Amino acid sequence: MRKFLLNRLPLFPLACMAMVLALVCCMATAGQCAGQVEEPVLKVAYLYNFSKYVQWPQNGPHASPQDAFDICVIRGERLRAPLKQLETRSVNGRPIVTHMLSELPGDQICEMVYFAGGTRSEIAADLLLLAGQPVLTIADLTGFAVQGGMIELTRKNDRIRFRINVDKVREAGLHISSRLLKLATIVREMEF
Repeated sequence: MRKFLLNRLPLFPLACMAMVLALVCCMATAGQCAGQVEEPVLKVAYLYNFSKYVQWPQNGPHASPQDAFDICVIRGERLRAPLKQLETRSVNGRPIVTHMLSELPGDQICEMVYFAGGTRSEIAADLLLLAGQPVLTIADLTGFAVQGGMIELTRKNDRIRFRINVDKVREAGLHISSRLLKLATIVREMEF
């Protein structure tokens, strides 16, 4: 029996190495394919995770647990499918409802607004309308966080990172968990 195991032993590492190489090759191919489609999914995952680490005022317009948690996406048609997946989840026991909009709604229904598109001037005008309201604003526009937005998604080494303007978050009466702040780059409007 011992001789049998010793004779098989050299084949075991070779078999393991072959399986690892096959797995790496499969993952590389899948990663290349997924890389083309995953950015919208990844951004929606960030939106969901942000919602879990931010506290909104208890006396806000949507304070009751039976009210929906509204996420508004402005000019973000590419995010439609991943956003629909969010509607199977909840935030603090409140069901998520997503809104795909071409502009900021006249009545304030959103706890979170993601600006997926638009010009700097359009977004700046929207930020003025939202100033001081308990609405978390997010965009992947360069300079968004220092120009009045709250969370700016950035790309660095093919990874999505984020910057948080803590002054704007505080002005809106929101509270961000220290666990989320540790992962972010903190900016202030004065840096602009």
